[in-house]
Amino acid sequence: MVVLEEPPAGQDFEWDKIVYSNDYDPTSHAKDLDYYKSIASLLGCEVPDVMWRAVYQDREFNVVNKTVFYSPDGDVVEPF
Repeated sequence: MVVLEEPPAGQDFEWDKIVYSNDYDPTSHAKDLDYYKSIASLLGCEVPDVMWRAVYQDREFNVVNKTVFYSPDGDVVEPF
């Protein structure tokens, strides 16, 4: 899971503005989704339930490095 700093309106996300990444979290290995839900909550990230369901299904089917873009209300959208 990667959380980026939200840019000002009209600007693109900058990948060097990482707030959280499981790659840099030494305690994240082999954690269940509840761990990541708690991280998102601590960071103030509102993650729609549809996204958590998609992550759960991806894990069940061993999907790796799938990228999907969601709107704030949980709809799948085209990349920006």
